[in-house]
Amino acid sequence: TGHPNKEGPGIIVYKSIEKTVESICQYSRKDAQRYREIFDEFVNIKDGFIKGMFSPPSPPSYLPAAMENSREGLRMLRSYNQSAKAFVLENFENPHVQAFILGWALAPQLLPDQQGIGQTFYIMIPAIHFYGESIPEGGAMMLSNALVSYLEAHGGTVRTSASVSQFLVDSNKTAQGIRLEDGTEILARKAVVTSLDPQQTFLRLIDEQHLNEDFLHMARNFSFGKVSICRVHYALNEAPSFLNGEEMSQTAFQRIFGSMADIDRQYQEIAAGIAPTN
Repeated sequence: TGHPNKEGPGIIVYKSIEKTVESICQYSRKDAQRYREIFDEFVNIKDGFIKGMFSPPSPPSYLPAAMENSREGLRMLRSYNQSAKAFVLENFENPHVQAFILGWALAPQLLPDQQGIGQTFYIMIPAIHFYGESIPEGGAMMLSNALVSYLEAHGGTVRTSASVSQFLVDSNKTAQGIRLEDGTEILARKAVVTSLDPQQTFLRLIDEQHLNEDFLHMARNFSFGKVSICRVHYALNEAPSFLNGEEMSQTAFQRIFGSMADIDRQYQEIAAGIAPTN
């Protein structure tokens, strides 16, 4: 991923941690060393991070309780409780490196000064050096096609233009299947799984009689967040030519963050209901 910059060579994030550190070194050797240290910390915790992303949510006290028993754990817990901006300002000194790090940390649609999200940098960048990034050959649609083929190869069926009108719930408040808008009912053999948001799932598709009032209150007040990401894919006749050199021009992705002041201004305008002017 390339990060073109008006000043200097820009920064490129490679799958190779060594090449990435070399790229950051062009702005700050100290920041490059700190980046490497954070990557090494991620190596020690990555298995827990990845497992947590694909597991049911743990109790809120689970992580702090596990981390509060050592000096190193308390130090990391402090970082986790910071805002992304505070974490960046504390750990990096070059303004171009700071903007590059902060831009990545805000990728999960967060606010710069939002407390309790200092760990987002640990999630976003270090994992790239293990798992890399990819683009589906033939375009984004090919990823969906591949998932359909995989599911069908394992005995599944994919139906399109089949909107769900209701989840079927029995007297024991257990989901048994779904009813489509055309009246077709499909019963589950093992489970009913949904990736719809909580409000569609629990307020629109499940009869309220199956849910208690406390749960309904939480569903009604679910927050979708205050910001979103606009990502653009261009089909070009040739790769763009950046002033930062040929290698920057060959990157598959580009993230352009500007400066820390630019990022602050963008979010201030968003808070005021104004589309970012820069």
